[in-house]
Amino acid sequence: MTIELERALFLALAEQSSLSLPKWCEAQGISYEVGEKVFDTIQAQGGFYKREGEWMDRISPYTPLNQEAISTRLQACEIPVAVEVLFDTDSTNKAVLAVDPLDSAALCVAEKQSSGRGRQGREWSSPLGRSLYFSLRYPFKLDDYARLSPLSLQVGMDLVEVLRAFGIDANLKWPNDIWVQGEKLAGILLETFPREGSVMVVIGIGLNNHTMRETLSASYNATSCETLLGTPLDRNSMAALLAQKLYESCERIAHGESLRIDERWPDYSALLNTRVKVISGDSVIYGQELGVDGDGALQFMDENGKLHSIYSGELSLRPAE
Repeated sequence: MTIELERALFLALAEQSSLSLPKWCEAQGISYEVGEKVFDTIQAQGGFYKREGEWMDRISPYTPLNQEAISTRLQACEIPVAVEVLFDTDSTNKAVLAVDPLDSAALCVAEKQSSGRGRQGREWSSPLGRSLYFSLRYPFKLDDYARLSPLSLQVGMDLVEVLRAFGIDANLKWPNDIWVQGEKLAGILLETFPREGSVMVVIGIGLNNHTMRETLSASYNATSCETLLGTPLDRNSMAALLAQKLYESCERIAHGESLRIDERWPDYSALLNTRVKVISGDSVIYGQELGVDGDGALQFMDENGKLHSIYSGELSLRPAE
């Protein structure tokens, strides 16, 4: 009941910039005290609002996620992806696994997450309505599994292309962070789930859309679409275009096409030919990023001139100080 009331108020304040709290409570059939708690909750989670006396005011515009809008765009491009829009979930990567039909491609997006995760289990801040929380599911055949190594970088390249189409000059920091001028805009998490005769791949993406720096990870210099463009992106258009490109990339792998990751990498890399450091636990190695191979492994030359092929694992690539 509480989640439904939060969703109702979230949608109502998206349409009207100012609402009477007593009248809204009366329309919902709830007490004034309950209505106050609902308002305080969504205000704390998203920060779009303020309240003066009995009036609730929206101080920053936003467009709610819309399942029909996303589905219509995908259908127009003949992309067979089932779409589910959630108000609240623990994780879209988990929720997308339950979208019907269970044996086909599906997309799940949500207004907020309670347990959003990034690479290496890091928490991904997921405030209400402020970002795009996106997960695409694609069913590969078991025979495709050996060809999935480049998929993580291909996802990053697809996201970079979509952001550039919206006017953001983004690049990819190996293996899965989207950077703009050295600041993190988005992160990617791929998970695989073996099933009988197939392997389900879930592509999770978190994209900072509205500016709310206090919720961004303190581990990175972070940015948002609103900071870069002066206005947030339409998440419905973004989700549909991104789902289209990712589905098409998965189809290419499923049909045995080469993604040519190594050849295309120079057009996307944030750190190519720069001095970097590779961090693994307490170990730090300095050197130069030279590119990636066809499987997406980082080609790294250390300061002693030794060439390393590095797979993601539990390590991190950073610019050298």
